[in-house]
Amino acid sequence: MANNHAGEAPASNDLLVMEEIKLIFKEKEIALQQARVGIMILLFQSLLFCVLIVFSKNYIAIEVLHLLAPFYLVNAGLFTLGVWLLAHSVRKIRSHDARIARLRAAYRELGDLIQ
Repeated sequence: MANNHAGEAPASNDLLVMEEIKLIFKEKEIALQQARVGIMILLFQSLLFCVLIVFSKNYIAIEVLHLLAPFYLVNAGLFTLGVWLLAHSVRKIRSHDARIARLRAAYRELGDLIQ
């Protein structure tokens, strides 16, 4: 019976490692979605600037400065948020890739399953 338990331990360890890798891939997917949101925020911010440029013929900037100042502040905030989301998600993706590489090196027999 002692041999059965010894034979089952590596199999359960392999399952545990595979579940950990699945969890890492889910976390990586969340980081990629976060990057997608950051890109969308940056695109939305640039779209607002394009709309402002298109309608610039219809107003004099000095006369509507009280409206443009908050607009520029909101755009600066959106730009900062978008860049932060992208940088944070890239950092997380690199961290997840490093964890997967460590697991792949530690469990060579599972390395073929992990790509």
